[in-house]
Amino acid sequence: MGIVAIVGRPNVGKSTFFNRLIKKRDAIVDALSGVTRDRHYGKSDWNGIDFTIIDTGVTWRVVTMFSKKRLINR
Repeated sequence: MGIVAIVGRPNVGKSTFFNRLIKKRDAIVDALSGVTRDRHYGKSDWNGIDFTIIDTGVTWRVVTMFSKKRLINR
């Protein structure tokens, strides 16, 4: 069985995607950034292949990294 981690910028729909894959509403979804603080684990399958899916929370290091990148690109 494989493992897939959902990672990305803050507030882009990672938890919504996680909920769709596991076909339940385990992860909290909100318009406010940074709501997911702990990892969520679930089981899913895609085209008959079972895997574990991980919804990652936003860390302040990631938020800081993207904030700095935005300032540099302006």
